[in-house]
Amino acid sequence: EKIGIGRSYQKAKEADLALLLVDGSVGPSFTGELSELLELGLREKIVVVTKSDLLDKDKRDDIKENLPEGVVSLFVSSLSGDGLD
Repeated sequence: EKIGIGRSYQKAKEADLALLLVDGSVGPSFTGELSELLELGLREKIVVVTKSDLLDKDKRDDIKENLPEGVVSLFVSSLSGDGLD
C-alpha cells in the first residue's frame, strides 16, 4: 500500500494542475488535504467546494479568506447548477 501511495504522489508531482474536491456541507475542515496539495509544489491549485447551495455568503467568504495565496476556489452545486457552466 505504501508503494502505491508513493507512486501516486510521484505522478501527482508531474501534473500541471491539482484539484481538491471538498464537501461544502462540512465546512472548512480540509486543512490536512490542502497541506498535502501544497506540498506537491504545483503551479496551478484549485479547491472545488461542492454542495455550495448549503453555504451562505459568510461561509463562502470564510473559505476563500483562509486559502493560501495562489490557491483558486470554485464553488459548485449539482442541485442548483451553480458553478457548473
